Amino acid sequence: MNIVVLTGGSRGDTQPYAALAIGFRRAGHRVRFAAIPEFAPMVAGSGVEVIINDIDVKSMLQSDQGSGMLSAGRNQFRFLLNFAKLARPLLEQGLDRLVEVCRDCDGLVLGSTQILMGTRGNERLGVPFLAAYPMPGTATRRVPSILAPELPGWWPGRGLYNRFTHWFFDWLRDQLLGNLHAKVFSRLPAPAWTQSGPMPILYGYSPEVAPRPSDWPEHAQVTGYWFLDTPDYQPPPGLAHFLAAGPAPVFVGFGSMSDRDPEGATELVCRALEQAGCRGVLVTAWGGLHARGLPAHVLALKSVPYDWLFPRVSAVVHHCGAGTTGCGLRAGAPTVGVPHFGDQYFWARRVHALGAGPAPVPRRKLTAGRLARAIRAAVETPSIREKSAELGARIRRETGIDRAVELAVRHFEGCRAGRR
Repeated sequence: MNIVVLTGGSRGDTQPYAALAIGFRRAGHRVRFAAIPEFAPMVAGSGVEVIINDIDVKSMLQSDQGSGMLSAGRNQFRFLLNFAKLARPLLEQGLDRLVEVCRDCDGLVLGSTQILMGTRGNERLGVPFLAAYPMPGTATRRVPSILAPELPGWWPGRGLYNRFTHWFFDWLRDQLLGNLHAKVFSRLPAPAWTQSGPMPILYGYSPEVAPRPSDWPEHAQVTGYWFLDTPDYQPPPGLAHFLAAGPAPVFVGFGSMSDRDPEGATELVCRALEQAGCRGVLVTAWGGLHARGLPAHVLALKSVPYDWLFPRVSAVVHHCGAGTTGCGLRAGAPTVGVPHFGDQYFWARRVHALGAGPAPVPRRKLTAGRLARAIRAAVETPSIREKSAELGARIRRETGIDRAVELAVRHFEGCRAGRR
């Protein structure tokens, strides 16, 4: 089959789909994968064809709208409003290229940004498609929307509240974004064939972390994580020497969460590590932290494969993006969540509820003292270390990519048979 895997954005928005694209290729399919130039090497040597997306996502996230989105905290209206301002030109610019790459494909996999853009309009492409998301988005009475706060277990009417939050945030998204897909794709002529029935949705996270609700429809399935491993990675001498020179350090990194004051954020982190009595490895990534003038007990890198580093640290401190959360949990490393916005609060709550980390410290409330206390709890509490190790062992036994590929191919083949 000829399959297109479509995603965009930061490393966290890209890496799981690179792993999924390689999974399709290993199963014998022709695969084309959309990526910005920085992340194209993720699929190098795998036989996956890369479609270069030359939109400067990093600059967009560091723009006024991007900063507004990243600093939205629990204000989901502000988050969605700024996302809408960023997403509209992205989708409009990418329409012509999308039509071209889908012209002869047998199946289209829609990535994480589509969960916020909406899905109506994809049928105008005239090809079978499904959604592949790294966070839950199907309505249920069991848990609220990932964008909503969770009520205590004893609260009456939780089921109604949970269901309402899914409806409300879907409605709010459509109001703010005007359902971008439907509007942009309405330019296309009516295709000769359209997909019927509910759109299949594959969720790329572990059911051990967020169990599949019993009231979900059959077309929504949790497959397990889509990890992209780097077994041949060789660390630079400075990193290898630092790791060997003392006790296992604490990892600190906020991925694509850029900061308007990276110097201040880095100083805060260094003070917290010192107060906790821990060494640290900082990953600066897209500007949340910087690498200048650090104390001897802290090493900074621009990037490093998490699948290699996380098993070698004593705890991981991060923003609780879906991908980074999964990597930390698989490694069995205790997690300190510092959520910034959106679904990060959901993953931070899940980590704490599972006993794999202390209570999260939201970025807007972050101080050196609070972070130091959370790091000490993660490193020194036996129950957190034990729960993290047990959960990591269970996640490592899962085969999320194989399951996702199996379900996707079954859907695409069924659509192909129905078109004959």
